[in-house]
Amino acid sequence: MTGYRDFAEPANAGRWSLADWERWVADQGLLINVWPDQPNVCGVCWGSTGVRYDGQHFETCYYCDQQSQLAGLVPVSYSWDGGLEGMLARAKSTPAYRWLNLPLAAVLARFLERHFGCIERHFGEIDLVTLLPSNPQTRGGWDHLRDLYDRVTGWPGNWDPDVLIKRDAVGASATRGIVTPRFEVVQPLGLKGRRVLLIDDTWTSGGTMLSAAKSVADVTGVPAVAVTLGRQVYTKAQENYLVDDINDMVAPYQAEICAIHPNPRRHGRG
Repeated sequence: MTGYRDFAEPANAGRWSLADWERWVADQGLLINVWPDQPNVCGVCWGSTGVRYDGQHFETCYYCDQQSQLAGLVPVSYSWDGGLEGMLARAKSTPAYRWLNLPLAAVLARFLERHFGCIERHFGEIDLVTLLPSNPQTRGGWDHLRDLYDRVTGWPGNWDPDVLIKRDAVGASATRGIVTPRFEVVQPLGLKGRRVLLIDDTWTSGGTMLSAAKSVADVTGVPAVAVTLGRQVYTKAQENYLVDDINDMVAPYQAEICAIHPNPRRHGRG
């Protein structure tokens, strides 16, 4: 895994709390706030946006502007290969690193504890929270998100982790193609009119989440909401300005801030 860093499990971590694990991840320099007042980013997925004829950036990116099944994404942190994205990839794909699912679960659980209210104030009441499942034919049937979920008790919100199943279908393309058969709602009865919060590990191109959101919204009639641990940022030309902006952001990570948190205050600001 070129560009992914190595991680050593702390020797004394057996007695650590979720707060200890969250602090450990932050101390690794892996978490970077997604700020609600950050300029020139998509208001739905927090990625880069195109530039209008007058030199100003569009409020949403092209792909998010073309869809209606997802009301918005709330990522915990920006990520790239050398940072949080590498940790997510190690935990998902390397059995020896599966212990990383505990600190990742701690980060997600603590984030939701603090910001579930922000999500409901912004999007409306969340009726149900569920996971994006893995394809059962990959990783020997091991579902990395379900493993992450099982490591924590007392998640905020009304959870049913098994609302969706993933079909053996062609993956979504880098242009966020919506591949309808990728997911199926297991028991659609009773979901009409309910707002569902979808949880995944990362947003890369957005194709996987948008596919799941379409499957859910087709049943509920309500656009879904998404939370991911990471919002991947590429180094390709279109997003170079966003990479520069992120590199200029003030450290350390401030856990009390989320992408939709009202009245944020950054360190160093008045």
